[in-house]
This record gives sequence, structure tokens and C-alpha cells, in this order.
Amino acid sequence: MAKSEKKIRPTVVIPNTPDKHLPIELFQNEVLRPILKLQHSVLFALFHHTERSFSNDWGNLKKELKLERIETLIMKNGPLRNVLVGVVVGQLEEAEMKVYLKDKREYDRRIVRMVVQRIQSCV
Repeated sequence: MAKSEKKIRPTVVIPNTPDKHLPIELFQNEVLRPILKLQHSVLFALFHHTERSFSNDWGNLKKELKLERIETLIMKNGPLRNVLVGVVVGQLEEAEMKVYLKDKREYDRRIVRMVVQRIQSCV
């Protein structure tokens, strides 16, 4: 990604202090959250498309069941989870990718958790 493309990421204001936050938290807040915000509509569309292919009763569900279904579908559906993570990781610059790859498993876990929260916040 060209340096100018990084400017399209929205600003997410989270007070980060290196003396209080772990490096993994700083990366999450400074890099991953803005990407999640930028890609929100894509992430939501992918989830919604997958959810519709599994059932037709989304509109009839109570809020609690929708929240539960969101989490279950994303956490248990490996292909969907991988695509959602890929949408985020695909936005990383080369230097950011190096950081991501050092602790890929932990970053993937955090990305999935944040995607679940983002989609649940739309219900």
C-alpha cells in the first residue's frame, strides 16, 4: 500500500501510552481499529451474506438471539472467519504486516473479537 493510501484510514482516538499499553495493544489501537472502521461496511456485508445463506429468519429473531448468532457464526464458521480476517490484513502496509506476522495468532484472535463487536453494535 502506498503511503498516501494510509491516509484514507479513519482516525480512531484511543489514548495510547507505551508505558501503560503492551505493544500488541498499541498495534491493535493504532492500526487494526482504523482498518476495521474503514472496512466496516465490507465486513458487515460479508457477515450478512453468509448469515442469509444459513437462515431466513434473521428479521424475526429477538436482539439477544441475533447477538448470539453473530458471535456463533463468526467464531464457528472457519471460512467466514478467515475471509473477515483477510479483509483486515489485506489493508496492512509492509511494515505493519511484519508486526502482524510476528504474533499472527494473537492478532487474528483480536481481529475476530473486534469484528464480532462491530457487527453486534449494528443490531
